[in-house]
Amino acid sequence: MVILAASALPACWGQSISASIAKPKDGFVRVNEPVVLDFNQKIDGRSVKLSVSPATDFKVTAADAKLMVTPTAGWRPGQVYSLSVKKASSSDHTLTLSNWSGRFTTQPRLGVAGYLVDGKPVTTSRLP
Repeated sequence: MVILAASALPACWGQSISASIAKPKDGFVRVNEPVVLDFNQKIDGRSVKLSVSPATDFKVTAADAKLMVTPTAGWRPGQVYSLSVKKASSSDHTLTLSNWSGRFTTQPRLGVAGYLVDGKPVTTSRLP
C-alpha cells in the first residue's frame, strides 16, 4: 500500500513556481513604470517578500500570475537594478518560490542640449 501526503504531490509531479522579468518593448524599463514579474502560477500577493538593489521605495501589486513592482519616486535613469524575491507562495499555498533574483535596466538618461526656434538657439532667459 502506498500513501502520498498532499504536500509531497507537487514535488512528485515536478511542479514548482518560476518567475521572469517581463521584457519591455523598448528593452528597458521607463523611470515611472512598474517592473512586471511573470510567474507560471497564480501568486498570493500578500506572501511576497522582495527587495530591490540599489535600494528604493516601492509598492507591490499582484494580479493572478503577475506582480508589478512600482517605484514610489521613480527609478533612476540608466541604472541596472537587481530584484530579489525572498519568498512567494502560490495562491493556494501549495508551492513556494524562494531566493530568486533577476536584473533589469532603466531607460537611459536623456537631456536636452538646447532648442532652436526659427533656426536660432533659445536660452533660458528667453523662455516664457
